[in-house]
Amino acid sequence: MILPFVLFWVFLVFLLSRQLSWSRRIPGPRIARYTNLWYCWQILKSDFHWTNIKLHEEKGRVNFPPINDPDATKIIYGHGSHLEKSEWFDELSSEKMPIDLPHWLQCYAFDVIAHITFGERFGFLDKGEDIQHLIQILDVGFTASSLLGLLLWLQPLALRLLAMVGGHEAGVIDTFNKKKVKEAKTEKSDVSENGPMTMVRKMILAQRAPEDTRGITDVDIETTCGANVGAGSDTTSLTLSAVLFYLYRNPVCLERANVGCNSWVLHQNKEIYGEDADQYRPDRWLSDDNEKLKTMEQFFMPFGLGARTCIGKNISLLEINKVVPMLVRDFNIEFVTKDGDPLKADILPGKNRWFVKPEGLYARLKRRS
Repeated sequence: MILPFVLFWVFLVFLLSRQLSWSRRIPGPRIARYTNLWYCWQILKSDFHWTNIKLHEEKGRVNFPPINDPDATKIIYGHGSHLEKSEWFDELSSEKMPIDLPHWLQCYAFDVIAHITFGERFGFLDKGEDIQHLIQILDVGFTASSLLGLLLWLQPLALRLLAMVGGHEAGVIDTFNKKKVKEAKTEKSDVSENGPMTMVRKMILAQRAPEDTRGITDVDIETTCGANVGAGSDTTSLTLSAVLFYLYRNPVCLERANVGCNSWVLHQNKEIYGEDADQYRPDRWLSDDNEKLKTMEQFFMPFGLGARTCIGKNISLLEINKVVPMLVRDFNIEFVTKDGDPLKADILPGKNRWFVKPEGLYARLKRRS
């Protein structure tokens, strides 16, 4: 008799605490007020970016994340707030079978960030495959992080389980990174300022500098290089996929493209970007209305804003600005299904767990005459 009584009062206290909580003022699905399981379900469905946009359209402005209010960006993101072209394009364009374009773009991004960090490519483009399952491991890790970020009470259990199994998959990236840093320090013991200034070389030089008072450790070097690899492939490759998809789905824009094109506009606030904010219209960035253009640029934040701007922004833009103009200049791209049938979708197909990652996006590349 005691157990049901205790459970009843625990449940009652839980309901009252939620009902009286400040978060009840936030508009949205009623069940989300009581549990994060609704949020977890949205992540598992992988389409929360569309659900989120719909909720903002239905509920209007809110005062809690995820924020769609331009006035909130300064508060949230302000300071102090709590390659050379390789032959793989030609090889792919000569094949009649569709290619998994996002996969190849991620291979490109992985090899570029490795070259910048370690001075040598991983070899993704050479083999055309997921070397040591790094791409798969990142996907699994991001999905798990999305869920554990909501279900905080599961984190201790997840860490214990990871320790019990040895964390094999997650450890592959860490082991690979340590191996590369060790090679840079031993095989290249004559590290000097001569030659390409890679990220690992720059950090080793800083560590060995006699005037260094910060005490850069091997762990600092490994962590920085690992962050490059972990954060520098998905973000760039999915942006490239979106740029190419919408560019080639809108031939009028493609005909006028000289250098490149803005990536998919993640922010669909009509107060800033106009009533057609949910449509692909790169001309909006060529407006003669300087005040309007200034506002759009001020709140365009694919890399974050202010003190929280992504530190890899310039590297990502470098990769995008190199590969997009070259592809547009040299190739016609036709998007198809895996079976080779024309792709009828007007919206980039993809799943949202940590990033909105394109899936099922195949293409035929044909060299321009």
